[in-house]
Amino acid sequence: MYSQSNTAAVLQFPYAVMSHEAVTALYCRLSQDDKLEGDSNSIINQKKILQIRAARKCIGKSGDAGDTMEKAGNIYDFRVEPQEVDFTLRARLAAMCGNLLNIAGRDAHRNGFGTDATMKDNNSWVLSRMAIEFDSLPAQYEDYKIRTWIIDTGRVISVRNFEISDAAGATIGRATSQWCLINLTTRRPCDLTPVIESCRQYIFDE
Repeated sequence: MYSQSNTAAVLQFPYAVMSHEAVTALYCRLSQDDKLEGDSNSIINQKKILQIRAARKCIGKSGDAGDTMEKAGNIYDFRVEPQEVDFTLRARLAAMCGNLLNIAGRDAHRNGFGTDATMKDNNSWVLSRMAIEFDSLPAQYEDYKIRTWIIDTGRVISVRNFEISDAAGATIGRATSQWCLINLTTRRPCDLTPVIESCRQYIFDE
């Protein structure tokens, strides 16, 4: 079941929405270790991370935002197929959940830390929990989009968010999920620190 509500708490569930007036300030500096003659390796790496984030946020060299702000994460296109609907001819919640999980795997693979990569060390991503809310469910043959991004990663838990929008671009649903990386031999969670270093540019605070 899904419910429709316009309360402030629900509009922010399950993740806090960033204000449209939020400002991202970027800066780079010269390294004191290099006697201000050039950038150290750490500063070069910081620049790369900032450049990636600025590109995703559509921030120009001057630091001013563009006319349209690009949202974080990647977007995937879907269409509601007949086998995914119920007697109301709208998508079943189970079908939508399946597509969210599918997108989580595809997006992780796209960014280089999917199960195909983690299995080299005999590790696999496992869903810990998920919270989903829909204002409405798309009808049969309707197109919709799913946007997904990682909002936070700790030593054990990685948090991935989703936003579902209709063909007109209006948000119709949102979800958040927590994932663990489990070693298939020990059946114990892995330390995500190495993964964080490899995917830091894909973590957004939005």
